[in-house]
Amino acid sequence: MKKTERMKRRYVLFRLEKPVPDFKKQLYKEAIVCFGEEEYSKTGFTLLEFYPEKNMGIARCERKAVLKVRDFLNNKKLKTKTVKTSGTIRKLKEIVSTS
Repeated sequence: MKKTERMKRRYVLFRLEKPVPDFKKQLYKEAIVCFGEEEYSKTGFTLLEFYPEKNMGIARCERKAVLKVRDFLNNKKLKTKTVKTSGTIRKLKEIVSTS
């Protein structure tokens, strides 16, 4: 695979405003409803890490779809709000560890 063909990833840190039972399952379910199956696969959306004690999580997506994913994560139904977007996961983990 050529370097230009690979997925260029971005990472989005988000915070839950209120704990939601079985959050991971609800997140994926809402993502498929919001994007549709075809668009969901194009976004490359994946929940990488979730910190229930801090009510924070890190999601990965395709660079071209970062605005769509941020809009989705600023969701009133799931009660989530994006905190920061980064090109490296390390920077977001530092933010989580300091908060």
